[in-house]
Parts: sequence; structure tokens; C-alpha cells
Amino acid sequence: MIKLHKKLKIRLILTGVYLILAAVISISVIAAINNSIVIHIVKNNFIAQTNNATNIENTTESSGKPSVTVNLPEIKLTSIPDDAINLSFSFDGKYCVYLYNNSIYIKDINADKTVNQISDNTVIANFTLMNDRNRIIYFTIKDTSLNINTFDIENNIGTFQKTINIPAGAIIKYVEYSSSLNQILINVESGKGTNLISRIYRINLMKAIYTLGISSEINKMVLLNDTYCLYFEDKNNNLYCYPEPVTGFNKKKIHLLGNDLNDNVYVQSLENKNIIYVLKNKKIEKTINLTDPSYTGAYSNKLGVYLIYKNYILNLAGDINKKMLFDKDLKFTGIGGDKIFFRDTKDNIIFY
Repeated sequence: MIKLHKKLKIRLILTGVYLILAAVISISVIAAINNSIVIHIVKNNFIAQTNNATNIENTTESSGKPSVTVNLPEIKLTSIPDDAINLSFSFDGKYCVYLYNNSIYIKDINADKTVNQISDNTVIANFTLMNDRNRIIYFTIKDTSLNINTFDIENNIGTFQKTINIPAGAIIKYVEYSSSLNQILINVESGKGTNLISRIYRINLMKAIYTLGISSEINKMVLLNDTYCLYFEDKNNNLYCYPEPVTGFNKKKIHLLGNDLNDNVYVQSLENKNIIYVLKNKKIEKTINLTDPSYTGAYSNKLGVYLIYKNYILNLAGDINKKMLFDKDLKFTGIGGDKIFFRDTKDNIIFY
């Protein structure tokens, strides 16, 4: 009888030990799985998907202060000069393109490798990387001839498009385009001061050239994606939708920020910088009230309109109460696909 009690006691002790071990193992496994899921979600939430203008969730420490949720880059892009011109990222996040020493460099982002270089005997004045396909529109100038060229990155095919006669010494100030409308608008300036001449050339699919009747110096211009409508801000901060001033803005001084995928146009009031007007069909659709108007820069890729602050980004086309946080030592450089790109303190381009 005593032996039976001892055996029973030992079995109960062993059963208890097994139950404790099983609980510890289960909790550890669940915690590991949960941790990997949380990291994955945080990482994905940090990415700004420009195609549908989603925003990143803001996170908060126990102290109530905002915290950066991700601080390690996936991949670095090296050897990109800090004085590279028009650093751009493709719509699918595959390529980085920039102008340096009269050559356009095309770099494979994932491989951190230059895969092509466009050079010309004449001056490459500017380029734009299209926001819905891997194609570059670039411009060369020789004397009074402005040549328009395209380069298909995927197929490695360059094509001469058209020549425009321009004044001697002219520069390209702005380039706007619409893929769906097959329109390119080029703002060319020549002269200085009271002798400054500003022209906008429009090139359509048939390669016909039109000169728009705009003589004022242009501060900023925006061509909509799906409707031939050109908004521009003149040198006096007046807002126009070519060829007329926008109704209701004749006495308002503004700063034109850009347009989004749905052709909403974003305009900041200069009289009250907390106010952003959102226009649709030349009329105010709504207003956005900024809690902090002291952003350091604005970025628009015809899909979203972003305000860049010292350590966070707001997408005006999304929920402005949600912030895309980043380390204050990083410098925002652009968006491509689902990646946000920054330049770090060592001049590398990193992205999340």
C-alpha cells in the first residue's frame, strides 16, 4: 500500500513537470511566431504604396512621444554622387536614374549595379522618368535646337522624337507629361530680369508642336493624368488653369504642390499656410488643415502629394493624421513602387 502511494506521488510530480514544460514551450513558440508577425506588419506598414496612396500607421512609445518603428535598411545603393541631378526611382521600384556629368545613369536597385548609361555629344539638359512605365524622356540642347528623346529601359531602345527651335541660351525649367493623353509640356526660359522670356511647348502623339500663350514666369506647373488641364503658378503666386485664372483664387496667393492619381490638385495658401485647398475640376473639393505647416519640402509623383518634415512624411492624398516616420539623420530622396528612399550620413541611398 505504501509502495502504491509512492508510485502515485511520483507520477503526479512527473505529470506536473511535463505540464509546466509543455506550457513553457508553447508560450515560447507562440511568442516567436507573434514577434515575427509583428515585425512583418510593422515593416509593411512603414512602406508607402503610392499606387493607392496608403499611409503608414503612426506608433507611440509609452512616454507618448512618436517613435521610429523601422531603423534598418533592406539594401543600400552606393556610389551615387551627392550632386547627382534629378535622382528618380521607377514606378515598380526596380531602377534608380540620375543625371551626372552629362550622362544619365540607370541603376538596378536590388543589385546595386549600373546597368546602362545614356551619353550624348550635346548637352543633356534634363530628363523625366515616367511614373507608369520604365521609360525615360530626355532632352538635349545644341545651339537653338532642343531634341526630345525617349529610352525604354527594359528593351534597351533609344528613340529620337522631335526637335524644337528655342532661343539661344534657353534652359528647361519644368517638364510635365501625361501617359494616357500622350502629351508632353516643356517650360523653356531664356533671358534674365525684365528680358526673361518664358514659353511652354506642347507635343502630342502625332509629334505636332504647339506654343501655349503664356508669357509669365512659371513657379510651378502640373498637367493632370487623364484630362488635358494645365495648372500653373505664376511668379506672383497666382493660380491658373490654362488659359485663365482659377475662379475664386484671383485674390489668393498660393503655392502649387502637385496632383494625385485621381487628378486632385493640392494648393497651399500663402496667407494661411495651415490651409491646403484640394481642387477637382477647377473647384475646391475640400480643405485640409495642417497642424504644422513648417515642412522642409514637398514631393509629388503624380500619384500622391507628400510633405516632408524633419523625421516624418505626410501624404496629403491619404489620412494626414498618419505619419510615415523616419530617422532624423536621414534625408528623404524619393519614392518608387512600395519603397521610400533616403540618403544616409555616409551618402548611401537606403530604402525601406
